[in-house]
Amino acid sequence: MLKRVKMSFFGVNLYRSTTSEYDSHRELEKEIFQTRLKCKIMKLNTMKNKSLNHRHLICRRRY
Repeated sequence: MLKRVKMSFFGVNLYRSTTSEYDSHRELEKEIFQTRLKCKIMKLNTMKNKSLNHRHLICRRRY
């Protein structure tokens, strides 16, 4: 029997069509881990960009 699993976190929806419960669970864990990593990296990048922009503005104001 084919089951469709939906998980939502960080505003990201994951759809998984799988045959067995165990496999679907393992796959979901993997995908959740990868997506969380991606989100962390994205957050870090945005924070870096914000700080860089902030510094840039401060430097601009000075000169």
